[in-house]
Amino acid sequence: TISNINSGNNITLGGLIVQGNSTITLTNSSSRTITIANGAGAVDFSINAGAALTMGTNVNITLAAGTASNNTIANINGSLLVTNGRTYNTNNGNVLTTVSGVIQNAGNVTSNAARLLFNNGSMYVHNRAGGNIPLSTWSANSTCKVTGLTNGDAGNDQQAFGNLVYDCPNMTGNRILGGNG
Repeated sequence: TISNINSGNNITLGGLIVQGNSTITLTNSSSRTITIANGAGAVDFSINAGAALTMGTNVNITLAAGTASNNTIANINGSLLVTNGRTYNTNNGNVLTTVSGVIQNAGNVTSNAARLLFNNGSMYVHNRAGGNIPLSTWSANSTCKVTGLTNGDAGNDQQAFGNLVYDCPNMTGNRILGGNG
């Protein structure tokens, strides 16, 4: 666990790579945002296969806007865990997050279909009550797993998912699945 990532201000990094079999949790005593700017490397933010990054207490991550000739690129081949109240933002211009691993979301993932791609074999886990499933491009063999819902649906559920797993044993009331869901 890396705690008190910056006691004074938000942080801007040119890049962040989590590799090997690392399991890292970022925490801070007050709310901070790590902005990953468009660095010189081809990939600006990477979680390699076998590695995991947890956005813990008071830590958010934002991918800064890139340029038309140099996009801000994130590759999630391992696991990104967004905890309750935290935000992973991949919604700025000329940004692309490609997921071949797992994003497990108990907080917020901010995106649009042009900026978040789930490859075949990847998984998004919506592990919270309510909230929004991120707007994304879903490959035919990607999976969106919805868990944790109790009495209301998640927003953005009208997307063309590859596979949709609805595992909410504590859900109450009637549910209506739309034509795209």
